[in-house]
Amino acid sequence: MNVRQNPIRLSFFCGIGLVLFYPILVAGSDNSQFSHYEEGKALLEEGKELEALNKAAKGLEYQPQSLELFDLASQAAQALGAPDIAIWYANLALLELGENPETEAHKELKTQLVTRVNELDPLSEKGVELLEKYAKSLFKLTNSIIKKKLYANAVDLLHHCEGTRFEGQAQERLDKLFSNKKSVEALLKSGINVPVKPAVRRSKKWLERENEKHKEWDNAHRFKTDDYLVNTNMDYELGKTISLAMEQMNHFFRKTFNYKFRGGGTQLCTINLYASREGFEKSVTEELSKSVRGYFAPWENSVTTYDPRSDGRSLGALWTTLFHEATHQFVHMVVPGLIPAWFNEGTACYFEGTRLRPTGMVESNLIARGRLFSLVAQLREDSPTLRDVVSYYQPGSYDGSYYSFGWGLVYFFQNYENEKSERIYLPLYQSYLKSYKTGEKHDPFDRFVDFFINKAGVPGVETFDDFDQFFQGWIQELFVLYMGPPEVADRLIERARKERDNKKPEYAVETYKWAVEKRPNHITAYFELAEVQTKLKEKDAAIFNYRKVLNLARSYVDPETPIPGSSEKTAGSLVDECIQRISKLDKSFTKALGKATAAFAESTMEMANEYVALNMPRRAMHFIDESEAILGGYGALQAFKEEIQEESGVSTQRWRRLEYWTDLKEWSLTSHWKGSNEGLAADGTDNFWGFAFYKSELPKRFRFKATFQVNDQIKNELGAGLILGNDSETGYHMFGFEKDEGSLIRGHILFAQFKETYEVVEEISTITPRALKKAFVLEAEVRPDQVELFLNEESLGTIDRNPDTIDRRIGLYIRDGLIEFTEIRVRY
Repeated sequence: MNVRQNPIRLSFFCGIGLVLFYPILVAGSDNSQFSHYEEGKALLEEGKELEALNKAAKGLEYQPQSLELFDLASQAAQALGAPDIAIWYANLALLELGENPETEAHKELKTQLVTRVNELDPLSEKGVELLEKYAKSLFKLTNSIIKKKLYANAVDLLHHCEGTRFEGQAQERLDKLFSNKKSVEALLKSGINVPVKPAVRRSKKWLERENEKHKEWDNAHRFKTDDYLVNTNMDYELGKTISLAMEQMNHFFRKTFNYKFRGGGTQLCTINLYASREGFEKSVTEELSKSVRGYFAPWENSVTTYDPRSDGRSLGALWTTLFHEATHQFVHMVVPGLIPAWFNEGTACYFEGTRLRPTGMVESNLIARGRLFSLVAQLREDSPTLRDVVSYYQPGSYDGSYYSFGWGLVYFFQNYENEKSERIYLPLYQSYLKSYKTGEKHDPFDRFVDFFINKAGVPGVETFDDFDQFFQGWIQELFVLYMGPPEVADRLIERARKERDNKKPEYAVETYKWAVEKRPNHITAYFELAEVQTKLKEKDAAIFNYRKVLNLARSYVDPETPIPGSSEKTAGSLVDECIQRISKLDKSFTKALGKATAAFAESTMEMANEYVALNMPRRAMHFIDESEAILGGYGALQAFKEEIQEESGVSTQRWRRLEYWTDLKEWSLTSHWKGSNEGLAADGTDNFWGFAFYKSELPKRFRFKATFQVNDQIKNELGAGLILGNDSETGYHMFGFEKDEGSLIRGHILFAQFKETYEVVEEISTITPRALKKAFVLEAEVRPDQVELFLNEESLGTIDRNPDTIDRRIGLYIRDGLIEFTEIRVRY
């Protein structure tokens, strides 16, 4: 349904809604940020509903996920006779609780909230029916696409049934998919990050009993797969996860070593995973160094390690150790004898970069962050040297300082590409390993030169010194790509296009995926990735990613919005093109899904209109948000929501305080900053530039606000303000003030940017020294393509920005003065 053909019917009562939703809140200095619930509850019991609601709203600025405060606000609004507000806060609490609350108290709270919403919402049953109808369409659609082996798309659609009466049937269908070895293999091969493991269909009590039964090593859990036997006295679920992860690792090991890659079995490897460091140490007769966290025993083909949480490390360290040690099995199978340590340990370190996704999917050929950082630092110091590393040829491992070099060499040999996008070192790497099947005497340095310099034949790399410089330059470039800002995604896309044009589509797929890691939801990268997957005849993955592009393109409110990275495509034209391409891959699937989606979106707008007519704009907008979440973004719905917001003057965005009363761990700060219950203060005297960046990236639309107080004599270069994101082309965008140079007559309110130098883009207004000495407020309403600026709540106009070049990390800055920033808040 076209939004313009469905006008909003407005009949709002005035005053109370806006007063309740955006009360004027002032932070106190009495160390009582977190007493809002108790104070608000007391006010509600005294019959002071409005004061209780305002107190809860203020508390939610400090604790934006507090279930107690959500519930208090909802109860206060209900008592006040404001059902729209009461339902809104209750639904926020329900979202926070999730589908399956863990504690009995939370289960009881959920029941109370659902009852309250159903009592206050006159359309609740109709909304449920609408969601059920769409879920039914998706569930039925998975019948046909599973038969067509579109497993990733089926898993995606089945997960959209969560929270509906089809959830149980959808889970049964998922379990059946995950119990089928061929469908799981197909999912893993697709490379699509959808769950590849079934939820453990066991009760909490069963798991507790089972884990208690197997907590002693003599009666450890045993999980057997085709290639591994996992023994562990840790918990049942972790053991299942490890067994699935190791089967995926076996595939990566075979490919890397070219060992029975096209079929055949490998000797069963035992994985011993102890629940504690103590148990691990008891597994060997000799005393172990504290630095030893796992080992491979070739005489019994086993890997042994332990839960890193038992010695204060995170669980993530388990995978690093496990994947490292499991590599040695394959090295030993190919070459039972002595092999240079750079190859053996370097390859093991290479697999440290392997990542286990929460979905159960394992990704390889990724960078081991710690090894890269260490290597770059060692290259600066020129110690050890590359010659030292490749010449080492003795039993056992080498010096700890050599490990990062070994990782770097193996990662380089696995990933270096020439101008034709050929990974010329890959076959040499495998041939080099096989050359050690015979134990003849040789010089390890000479053999390295023979394989990786003479046989490689890279132009300009004729000597070992040439190779050393060549290798170092490649690693430095890798560091720039890895550590660079989101805009390096564009460089990766260019590389992927080169790989694609050089008929190396498998490499292009890897690079496109890296590009979207750097800049999530990069619509051009996903589109071109789907194109490559289509050529590779990876139908399931191609349709999945075209659907991703379709959702991203539909999320634009204006269909005429140009698509970044393309001189021709707009959001609307890309929607049409994606539908055509998906239809070409599977016409019936495209038609059925498109019909269900269009019907659901139209019904959502009709429902929203009914809520508006009932003076319930928040419920209307929240219902649109729920529908958009299911659809994956829908510009027409977003446009409709904006109409409701504009006409009603009501927003579902919420103010949140940026944590300045804690240990400031959420901030990246230069020196001279300190936090308090009031806010942040910085001493920027002596021409000091100070920056405070909030670490979390914000959504596309938000409002950023802070109060400024100059606390000392105004300096010549005084300046301070808000940072509204970093533009890849022009640097930090800054909205602030500065005193007129060399004069106390006036100051300026301005928009500036800071990249290599500070540059004023536009002077917007003036401010007197007298006003500077008082507290004043700077505020910015940030939209995808522009920012509106405010001084003391009066609009100063808008500035256009390119939404595709700016990250949305905000902050504060100061220059030459002592300034306190209070009331630091963001609304989204």
